[in-house]
This record gives sequence, structure tokens and C-alpha cells, in this order.
Amino acid sequence: MHHTHRRARFAPRVLVVPAALGLLAAGAPPAAAHTDLDSSTPAAEASLAEVPESVTLTFSDPMSQKYAKVA
Repeated sequence: MHHTHRRARFAPRVLVVPAALGLLAAGAPPAAAHTDLDSSTPAAEASLAEVPESVTLTFSDPMSQKYAKVA
């Protein structure tokens, strides 16, 4: 009888934990993983007679050179 009582108390916990994790995952807001390009010099879509000496990009959020890539 002692084992039956222990199982009866343990069973709801087994169901509650996965249900709680599922609710947390479903209710989590999406992460903003990307920043926006605010401006560039030369301007986007500009027609240039020659290759510019440099290109300046201004983003909406601070950028880390470790993770940034311009292609």
C-alpha cells in the first residue's frame, strides 16, 4: 500500500512538468536577432562610376565585429 500512495503523489508531477514547459515555450516571445540598416554611404542602390574608397554602414543597434558580416 505504501508504494501505491507514493505513485499516486508522483504521477501528477510527471504530467505537470511537461505541461508547464510546453506553456512556457508556446508563450515565449520571438527574439529580435537582427538589426536594421539605417543608412549607407554611398547610398543603397546608388550608381557609381568607380569603386568607392570606403563604404559606411549605419545600423539601428550597436554591432559587434565578432558577429557582423557584410557580403
